[in-house]
Amino acid sequence: MLRKVQQGIWEVAEDQRILGSNLGVRANIIKTNDGLVIHSPIELRDSLKNDIDSLGIVNGLIAPNLYHHMYVRKYQEAYPDSRLYILPALLKKRSDLTGAISIEDGACYPWSEHLDHFTFIGGRWFQELIFFHRESKTLILTDFAFNIQDTESRIGNFLLKIDGSLGRFGQTGMERLLIRDRKALRTAYERIMAWDFERISVAHGEQIEDNAKEIFTAGLDPVL
Repeated sequence: MLRKVQQGIWEVAEDQRILGSNLGVRANIIKTNDGLVIHSPIELRDSLKNDIDSLGIVNGLIAPNLYHHMYVRKYQEAYPDSRLYILPALLKKRSDLTGAISIEDGACYPWSEHLDHFTFIGGRWFQELIFFHRESKTLILTDFAFNIQDTESRIGNFLLKIDGSLGRFGQTGMERLLIRDRKALRTAYERIMAWDFERISVAHGEQIEDNAKEIFTAGLDPVL
């Protein structure tokens, strides 16, 4: 079910289970002067499509990293007039995404009046487009960091607890393994902190509504 977060931005979250552990997954819908933009589309069920259609016309879809792109073809079929914006490196992985537009740093797009962005390249297997929604002062992350409080699985909770990422905002062991370029990580941290964000949207886990900058700093400090 869609939830209005603040003016001009909605979210929809659902369960995502991996080996019995619920990591959750979330998409954001942003209202722009050009129509609606859906960041990191999740499975498009009939009920979700009805909710989205009630908000307006979908003109943009964003596949923000190398992993959150599973459902974009279904959205393209449902919204044939929408434009698909993707991480440049995803073109090599998904050559079937016809008409996709690579998002480049410093370039302007129909949604740029509402969303700032830059590309974080932490290594060959970890690249992500990071966004800041100005109106709601929301930092939008996909896999750059998680905030999982409970996986609803004893094994999943145990593994994340050993990993040091259960019940806190930060990077899991998988991110720490895949992100090889620590200099790029520090640069990304500085660019993010330059934004005036007051809340954090993560694709996996709970949203952060208060003390966002302090929590972000504490979560990233161990890996910088």
